[in-house]
Amino acid sequence: MNQLWKSRTGLLTSLDVAHLVGYALLILAVFDVIALLIPPDFGNPGWQFNLFGQLIERIPVPIIGLALVFVGGQDKRPSWELPLLSLTSWLTLIIGIMYFLMIPWASLNTLRLYRQANNQINAQIEQGKAQIEEVRSSLGQVNTDEDMARLLSQVVNQTVTPEDLTEPISSVKETLQTSLAEGEATLQTQAAEARSQGRLELFKNAIKWNLGALVSGAILVLMWKSTDWARTKA
Repeated sequence: MNQLWKSRTGLLTSLDVAHLVGYALLILAVFDVIALLIPPDFGNPGWQFNLFGQLIERIPVPIIGLALVFVGGQDKRPSWELPLLSLTSWLTLIIGIMYFLMIPWASLNTLRLYRQANNQINAQIEQGKAQIEEVRSSLGQVNTDEDMARLLSQVVNQTVTPEDLTEPISSVKETLQTSLAEGEATLQTQAAEARSQGRLELFKNAIKWNLGALVSGAILVLMWKSTDWARTKA
């Protein structure tokens, strides 16, 4: 009998420690969320998407904290803690619903970021093409060694004199035309690679975080459902 009593006393003491650790983890999680929200930039879809990801990555800590707070039920709970448990249980439901609602919000931001990235890449392509066309147009107006030296100075961004030209203008023109065509092809290739890599990274994170939000929301709602004892007045 004494051994049984000692075991129960030890268990209750362990529950006290678990509850204390649970509340501490929840408080730290609140501090973490506040830090994520400062400074706010809700008009920026990139900031919103990263916030969503950070909230998903950090959800294990509050879930563990809630599990530790609720473990043991109402055993050895001071009277002042019972309303706090009821509030915590309802907050668990609210946060779970919020995680479900974040899924369409994050999906919308994913599409916005995808379009934004494509627009940026398209703008860079157009800028590169404009520069190539400008050089190509200038090349068509080159008639003398001085003209060619001046154009090459602009292209290579260093001084080129007529004396530096070791080939006829026609040969230099042909070489430069070839380089411009290769540069244009390289521009398209790099743009395609950037699109592919950016799309893969964006949608990989979106799928991972959306699934994380779904699982987290389900866990929190189930946790709320299993803590009806905390919301029931004795």
